[in-house]
Amino acid sequence: MRKTCLVGILVALLILAPIISLIHVTFAAPEEVPYGPWVDEIAFFEEKDKEKAVDMMKKGEMHVYLFPIEDPDLFARVKASPELTYKMSFGLFYEFTLNPAEFKEGKGFNPFVNPRIREAINYIIDREYIADEICRGLAKPKWVSFISAFPEYGRLADVIKLIEAKYSYNFEKGKEIIFEEMMEMGCEYKDGKWYYKG
Repeated sequence: MRKTCLVGILVALLILAPIISLIHVTFAAPEEVPYGPWVDEIAFFEEKDKEKAVDMMKKGEMHVYLFPIEDPDLFARVKASPELTYKMSFGLFYEFTLNPAEFKEGKGFNPFVNPRIREAINYIIDREYIADEICRGLAKPKWVSFISAFPEYGRLADVIKLIEAKYSYNFEKGKEIIFEEMMEMGCEYKDGKWYYKG
């Protein structure tokens, strides 16, 4: 009898434990709002000029700007300003799209129909240079769909690291593949240009 009562109490505790912890979490929230009072009204408006938007935020005429600032000089002003804070976002990306379409005989030539030439482009593009020098640190190099800031990257890191290593910048290797394939496709290299059938 005592055993059954003890088992009943344990079962009841197991059933109530999640409810008790939920109640605890619900009432554990602080009474004060951490970032000021609740908002009574939100006014949305468009400001296309990013410099003007930054100035408006400094003056308190605008409270948030939800668009990317790609200009490194303007971003430096945001970082240096004690009146402004920012969050990094990785939702925007730039990429090269290669068209592998084949032309009908005599209608033109597209070197990108060749998969090895498309692959060689990966060696020729210096992603680190683009991110660091052209975008001046406002970009991250990308070889696959995910960048290192995403959790998916962490889950697939072993595979992605191999791809990044395989396709790291190597201009000479990419050039060698392209030259080999272009010549095999019947092209001729003269005076710094490729010619197909003439």
